[in-house]
Amino acid sequence: MKLFPFFTKASEPEESKSSNTYELIDLQSATGLSSLGTGMNETQALQITAVQCCVRVLAEGCASMPMEIKQEQVDGERWKKVRVPDHPLTNLVRRKPNNHQTPYQFVESGTLIAALYGEFIALKDRARSPNNLYPVVPGDWQRVITNNGVFYDITLRDQNSPSSSNGTVTKRYPESLIFSLKGPSFNGIDAFSPISLARSALSLSLSIEKGQSVTAKDGARPSGILSTENRLSKEAKEHLSAQWQSKFGENGTGGIAVLDQSWEFSDMKLTSVDSTFLDTRRFQIEEIARAFRVFPQMLMQTDKTATFASAESFFRAHVTHSLGPWVRRWSGAATLHLLSPADRATGHFVSLDEEELLKADPQVMGEYYAKALGSGNAPAWMSQDEVREKRGLNSVGGPAAELPKQATEQPKPSPEPPGSKEEDTNDQE
Repeated sequence: MKLFPFFTKASEPEESKSSNTYELIDLQSATGLSSLGTGMNETQALQITAVQCCVRVLAEGCASMPMEIKQEQVDGERWKKVRVPDHPLTNLVRRKPNNHQTPYQFVESGTLIAALYGEFIALKDRARSPNNLYPVVPGDWQRVITNNGVFYDITLRDQNSPSSSNGTVTKRYPESLIFSLKGPSFNGIDAFSPISLARSALSLSLSIEKGQSVTAKDGARPSGILSTENRLSKEAKEHLSAQWQSKFGENGTGGIAVLDQSWEFSDMKLTSVDSTFLDTRRFQIEEIARAFRVFPQMLMQTDKTATFASAESFFRAHVTHSLGPWVRRWSGAATLHLLSPADRATGHFVSLDEEELLKADPQVMGEYYAKALGSGNAPAWMSQDEVREKRGLNSVGGPAAELPKQATEQPKPSPEPPGSKEEDTNDQE
C-alpha cells in the first residue's frame, strides 16, 4: 500500500505536527452510516428507487462533464478564457485523480456522497499541486474547529494499530490537506443533507413500499370470497379452500367454477382506496424529486401530456437548474482547494465542460456553432478552429484561427437628383 507525506504548518496543534507517513485510505472500507432519525438512514433511503435515481442523475450528469484548467486572459480590449493543457494539475483532473478511480468515477462518487450526506471530502497527498486525491468514506471523518484553525479527524485502516481499535487509527489533518465539496449550507461550513431534511417524506415512501410488498407477498387481501348460508365445520372449510386453491390458485389449472347448494363467489375488485394508494405512491416520487431539486421527468416519471418537445425543454431545464448548481460547486471547490493562491491570482480556474451534455443533439449544437461563427450577419465570437477544438478535431490554422469577418452589405444605389425624371421627359418632348 502506497504512503504519502504529511504536510503541516507551524501554527497547528502539537498532535497534528508530524513528519511521519500515514497509510493510504482504504477505498473499499465501508463503515456504519449515521442515523437520520427514527426509521430512516442513508442505506434505507437508497432502497427507494426515486432517491437512487435522483442522486444518480445528478452524479452521472456532473461526471459526464470533463474538468479542465483554464485561464482568463486579456486579448486587446476583450477577455478570453483559454485552456492550459500543460498545467501541473491537468493530469489530476483529466486523467488520474488517484490509483483507484478515473476522473469520471471520482466526480460521480463525490456527487453521490455530497447529494446524500451534504458534503464530500478527499485527502490530498500534499497541500499545493497535489498528485492524488483520496476519497474519505462518509462517517470516517469529523470536522474539528480550534483556536488554531479547522482540522479533520479521519479514521484510517492501520494494520499496526492495537486489536482493540478494530484495525483502525484516527489521525488529525489540517484544512490545507482537504478537498471539500459542499451542498447548500447556512454558515458555509456545515452543509445540510436533503435526506435529513426530507426524512419524513422518505419514511412515508418506504413504509408505503413495504406495506404493498407485504400485501403482495402474503396475500393480505384475498382475490375473492366463497360464501354460503350453511354452517361448515373447520375441517370442511379447510378442505374446500384447498380444493379451490388447487383448481383456481396460482398454480391451478383454472377453468369454469360450478357452484351448488347456494354457494356464491364475490370478486375483490380494485377499490377507490386502492386507487388513492397508487396516487400516493406517484405523489411521493414528486416529493422526493422536490427534495433533490430534480424534475420528475428525469426520474422517468411522466404523464400522458408529455411530448418529445416538452421532454427536450425539461432536459434543458434539468441542465440549467438541477445540474448547474452542482457544476458551479465542483468548479468552485476545485479552484479553491486544488489551485495555489498564485494560480488564482493569475486568473487560473477549474472548469467543467457543459457542452458535453449537448453533443447528443446535433441540431442544437449545429445552430449554436452557426451563431458562434456569425450566421445571419451577426458578429462572430468563435473561430473555426475553436469550433473544431470543441468537437475534438485538430486545428488547421491560417484563416480558420481568426474570427470570421462579418459579411458587408451591398452598397445601395445613390438617389437620383431632384427633377431628373422631369428633365428627361422634357428632353423627349
